[in-house]
Amino acid sequence: MAGVEAIWNEGLPATMVGSGADAIQMTMPFLLYNMGGEMLYILQQRLYSQKIRKDKIESVLNDLVTCLYSPSLLQEMLQRGPLPSNTYMTKVFHSIASTSIMTLSDSGMEKLYELMVMALKFQTLSVTHPKDIIAVTMNHLEQSRLLVRPGSAALQAADNALLWMVRYMKQVTGPQYHHVRAMVLKFCQGRKTRVSLFLREKLQYDNGMFPLSQGGGMPNDELVQMPGVIHYRDSGDSGASQPASMDAFKHPLVLAIGAQRKNDNFNFRTRDVTHGCNMYISQSDDQRLAALEASELPKLMAVFNGPPPLNPAAPPGPSSEEDATAAVAERRTHYTDADFLSMVLNRPSEAADSGGFKFNPFAQADMMEGNSPKRAVQLEGLQDDDGGEVIEIQPISRERFHAINSELAGMMEELEVLDTVYQGNASSSSLLELLREQGLA
Repeated sequence: MAGVEAIWNEGLPATMVGSGADAIQMTMPFLLYNMGGEMLYILQQRLYSQKIRKDKIESVLNDLVTCLYSPSLLQEMLQRGPLPSNTYMTKVFHSIASTSIMTLSDSGMEKLYELMVMALKFQTLSVTHPKDIIAVTMNHLEQSRLLVRPGSAALQAADNALLWMVRYMKQVTGPQYHHVRAMVLKFCQGRKTRVSLFLREKLQYDNGMFPLSQGGGMPNDELVQMPGVIHYRDSGDSGASQPASMDAFKHPLVLAIGAQRKNDNFNFRTRDVTHGCNMYISQSDDQRLAALEASELPKLMAVFNGPPPLNPAAPPGPSSEEDATAAVAERRTHYTDADFLSMVLNRPSEAADSGGFKFNPFAQADMMEGNSPKRAVQLEGLQDDDGGEVIEIQPISRERFHAINSELAGMMEELEVLDTVYQGNASSSSLLELLREQGLA
């Protein structure tokens, strides 16, 4: 797709800004980047937990970040069309995973996708105001930058996407964020897969639904007022309604609501929403902030002290809006990985890189629970009579993560020595090839 890089600097399609903005089109970047961020978190944790070679982990994360934040993928997602099905989005993310040296099993991809959707649903339901979706998205984008090496092409791709999203989100109005939140929840509607991490933390009921917490601080929005405030208005000489007086009564909810928040969702230093951060590798707020401070993020965000709004541009594609929408709907209905990769990613459907390996992110959990790896997760959220399958995943501590990291670095050195010693030996070579296929060498 020629000229796709220009999307980072061009104006937004006219249908994404203003009073007549298309709610589905507005929602697509939030779906793509929030679900994509969760995919990166989960795969990073599972790759380290199963002690895949460190250089392979870095290669996988580098390829996934580069693909997820490619301008061609964003351009495809911004095409006007119907709200995508979960089947379509599953194949999109499976296609992204296929661009790396890692080959996911079908059952592993299904469970991975279920985790991504349930995390998105939990985060969207848990925010106290629709504009907090900004904070969730910023957390995903900022933390994704920390998964790749400084100065790499993957980091540049993540930075481009981050800056584009900041420009975009600053043009979305408060009422429009209500539409975005509603669309995200519509996308997640009916999905009740149980996740062990949520169940153990009492964040999810046994039936797969999420409890809604009460209270918290008042949202930092001038249009939001304390429950119980009454406005009286009079008709002026011109017949228009004019503010007259205010009154208030003691609403029961006031007892559960705190003072108005002073957060800035675009500033990681004052942001008070942690949804969208990596919950699979536990870390304190101080550790998270220190990591962001140490990155190039402060320097990167300095250019946004007072950004001018983007100028809306006419959406590309067929001259007929109906034809364009129908073409996208057809593509999202009759979809294959190969079609998507060749059209959007401009890469073959199989990873041609050397050192590829097969990977099931939940292989250990399947063995622990006695589940068959072939048991498919219900893609449309339909539950069995016993409540459906529970996806087993638990966070690992930051200390444990660093310990595994050091262990893998030592294993790499030992394997390089073995490879040198046994080079040319046919039987040993076969063993090393087997280890490489499993990502262990």
